[in-house]
Amino acid sequence: MSWSGRTNNRVFIVIFFITMLVSGKSKRSGRRCSKKKLDKQKPINDSTHERHLFILVYRGDPTDDPEDRHTALFVTDQDINYDNLNQRSRNSMIHAIGEPGYFQVEERQNIRNPAASRSFLQAVFVETFYMSSDRGLQEWILQTRVQNDIDAYPEWNCQTFVTDALTHLLNNQLLNGDSYTNATSGMFTALDFDNNIEDDPEELVYND
Repeated sequence: MSWSGRTNNRVFIVIFFITMLVSGKSKRSGRRCSKKKLDKQKPINDSTHERHLFILVYRGDPTDDPEDRHTALFVTDQDINYDNLNQRSRNSMIHAIGEPGYFQVEERQNIRNPAASRSFLQAVFVETFYMSSDRGLQEWILQTRVQNDIDAYPEWNCQTFVTDALTHLLNNQLLNGDSYTNATSGMFTALDFDNNIEDDPEELVYND
């Protein structure tokens, strides 16, 4: 074989290996790009803002009958450890206040430990949420409709506000069915619970 022939063969072999090397890099790069795209496709509630939701139940005023007990939703960035909550955390209490036909929803932020109130009975865990914004869960809860039509909703009150809010989260796939059932069942149990404590003549205290 002539020198030129051997040279052409070597050039061909070099070109062949360069082509294979570049092709292999492209394929590996393509796999990495695909993985990055998959990593970005996270669930809508999978993010850095972890929020714990609880139902708070307080004794009734002026009587402590189950239908007179007050309920509220409590959103916190901590697990509900009462010692920790004595030191204020990023939390909100959202509840319906007023009288039939004149209810409104109130949000109180950075409140004290709920258990510090003399009227506090129980906190019922609902679920832990991972929201895409700092106040995402509160904004969803605040979308709950206030029903002031007495003819259509004669028994609507703070307790039905809580169940309506949870239903709203459930219908929008933010809350799963088991958590909804357990939370509402726990709330009704707390409402019926007889704690054998005399009524507190002082007004219910929800904040400092």
